Amino acid sequence: MSGPVENNDMALSLFHRYSDTRAKTISSLTALWAGRLAGTENPHIVDFGAGDGQLLAHCLRQIGTRARVTVVEPEDELAARALVDLRERGHQASRRSDIKAAVSDRPANAILAAHVLFYVTDLSGWMHSALEGLAPAGSVSIVMRNPGCDAFRLRALVRAREGTPPRFTSSSIERFARQAAVTCSSTEIKSTLEIPCQSPPKIENVPAASQNEDLAALVCWMTALPFHLPMAPGLHLELSDYLSTRWSDGVIKLDLIDDLLELARDA
Repeated sequence: MSGPVENNDMALSLFHRYSDTRAKTISSLTALWAGRLAGTENPHIVDFGAGDGQLLAHCLRQIGTRARVTVVEPEDELAARALVDLRERGHQASRRSDIKAAVSDRPANAILAAHVLFYVTDLSGWMHSALEGLAPAGSVSIVMRNPGCDAFRLRALVRAREGTPPRFTSSSIERFARQAAVTCSSTEIKSTLEIPCQSPPKIENVPAASQNEDLAALVCWMTALPFHLPMAPGLHLELSDYLSTRWSDGVIKLDLIDDLLELARDA
């Protein structure tokens, strides 16, 4: 039986194959960072919840800069993979345990947190630590799902069964920015996920047993459901019904919207 990292790898591979999200996210991030990092030799960038580090690595390649990168990633295997890849690309890379440790010996020119704030239990504390750890003209870039997109709505079906409303949305970040008197800009990144599906979509109670394994893996990845364990009673039917409303001509087409928020102390 495959483990969490292997399941995550499979889902990410499928996601990148069937969607244009990563390319659009890289384009949006590099547009933000190109000006801020211009003229800064060996900028310090913190990748919070880095995973395998590929998103940041592609951004740095687009910008054309070498950087000192601090990775914050709880999964040892993913962190090791990120460090090896970043170093092979010519970056100075190290790993720290949390956001405070990441900026303890050098302020960050940029901090990236892409789809990871659901792991943060104290948003205000995390945001204060991130902002206090910025170099002059530095910024915090946060990527999170927009409540108006299909991926968020699928996750909402799961949360309704779990009784766990989302802790944070982009409005939470914007509210914090107002209270902390920092600037906050927001950009919508719109993309699509088109999953081949020749028959009406059906997710089994144990997702790994689904006939369309690719679809099941992607749904589990988007909704934080375990791939090899049973769902709450009836949840697989709700997910299947929702996907059926997005199914036509052998393809499930999901509209994805990410909010890219940039916080900075400068005006």
